[in-house]
Amino acid sequence: MNYFYEKAKNGDGRCREVWVSDPANTAIAFDDDGVAITDDDGVTAANPGREYECDSVSGLYFELLPAPRAMGGSPAFINQNRVENEALGVFGHLTYAINDNWDFDFGVRYTRDDREFWNMEGPNGNCNSGVATPGAQTLGNPTTTGFTALCIMDTIPINFVNTVQTGFLNEASDTFSATTPMFSFTRNLAPGDRLDSGMVYFLYSEGFLTGGFNPEVNANLPGIEGLLTYQPEDVTNYEIGFKGTYAGGRLQIMADVFYMDYGNRQNSINIPNPPLPGKNIGLYGIDDPLGVVTNVSSAVISGIEFEMRASPWDGGFVSLDIGVLSNEYDEYSFADPEGGPGTIDLSENIIVDLMPGYTVNLGVEHTFTLASGASLTPRMTIYASDDIEFFDRLRSDPPTPCNQDAWTKVAARMTYVPAAGNWTATVFGNNLTDELIYESCNASRGVYRYRHERPRWWGVEFTTRFGG
Repeated sequence: MNYFYEKAKNGDGRCREVWVSDPANTAIAFDDDGVAITDDDGVTAANPGREYECDSVSGLYFELLPAPRAMGGSPAFINQNRVENEALGVFGHLTYAINDNWDFDFGVRYTRDDREFWNMEGPNGNCNSGVATPGAQTLGNPTTTGFTALCIMDTIPINFVNTVQTGFLNEASDTFSATTPMFSFTRNLAPGDRLDSGMVYFLYSEGFLTGGFNPEVNANLPGIEGLLTYQPEDVTNYEIGFKGTYAGGRLQIMADVFYMDYGNRQNSINIPNPPLPGKNIGLYGIDDPLGVVTNVSSAVISGIEFEMRASPWDGGFVSLDIGVLSNEYDEYSFADPEGGPGTIDLSENIIVDLMPGYTVNLGVEHTFTLASGASLTPRMTIYASDDIEFFDRLRSDPPTPCNQDAWTKVAARMTYVPAAGNWTATVFGNNLTDELIYESCNASRGVYRYRHERPRWWGVEFTTRFGG
């Protein structure tokens, strides 16, 4: 069994407590047909003109909020929030020997997550205590904390516009739970002329990824409240594998084939939210686009894994690892966020999981025993990888500028162990072919940013041991 609890907060929450204590403060005006009444700013308050002057400025306070973080820019904003999560997991596993040849394993896990949060964030464009001296604010200077570009902030004006329309005023709680079983059958293989020992197994298991919230979705605004919460993701896994030892232990082989079926998959999508004509706010608030996590897809991921460890000659060792992976969306579609007819279908997109279609890792080493009794062990490894795509795109489209081409990396090392002594020395080199390999790649405003792995590099290691 495992238990987890966390509680995190920004600010004392007094501003929010006072404002939400009267539901009329956040009420939206609706017409006789139940449709929200919109004006040039997006929606109309049922009780316009209400404002509360909060003198509790505790929380995550930003003195500057320039464009493009906020449409048109804003002098300052404050965030107050609280997150509380409680998780319980109860699990068990049983192994039963059916007979000398067959074993049966059964396991089950019950998971329960109780989650809740509230969030209040709003730009504050009004002043209550006078205008600061121009230039009085110095970024990074704590003596000017409390000054914005426009005013000294010791109270916060809270009203319908800066909490409902241009900020966030959310709260939600939910419980996500699941019972996920697994079972497997293992067939123990009898030794033979070549096989020392071995087994074949068949496994079925289910998995569960808990749900959560999008705290920066302003759920008070019509048309977006359904995206505040996203539901759990589930996966069903089928696997067949083999493990065997041959030639008196000189050869070990392990291999498996797996098929994973994901349902209700959680994906990040962007919802267009262009500013309303002449205004610094969109229909869904201040962010454009509005990024949310939601359940919009199902996917199938399958693959083959092969591992070999061998000592084909005295003093020598060879390892070989091969992985082949296939991952495709079975379905990926959602309603047109701009209100168009039908749905947006992204089922032909690649899955951006930063996993190559294949990998091969080959290692060879041999230990030479010198006349002095010391040993010298050279080792070389060769790692090859298929290309990796860092951006979402159609499978039929050409690679993006953030596509890492297939590559092969070579490394070598030489280790010396004296006949008598408590030390070893190693000389090594990595990425000897000097491959250009991306660790990450992203783009912002038309500019691509790359972080690369190390180019060719060399090193020396010296290890000494103390005591018995």
